[in-house]
Amino acid sequence: MMARIAALLLIVSQLILIWVSLAPTGQAAIYFMFVGHPLVAIGFVLGLIALTRRLARERAARKALEQR
Repeated sequence: MMARIAALLLIVSQLILIWVSLAPTGQAAIYFMFVGHPLVAIGFVLGLIALTRRLARERAARKALEQR
């Protein structure tokens, strides 16, 4: 679920970036700076957390299978 939220945040930030590139006005650039960049950062961090959690679960499952 966390990976899906991270992907959604990144997609929204990229949509804002497309808006900035199609209409390079001050308002669009300010919106991207104060909304788009934080969405990228939060999405990236959530994605890394989701990845590390998934890898930890897989490692634990492998260890459990090896102990049998």
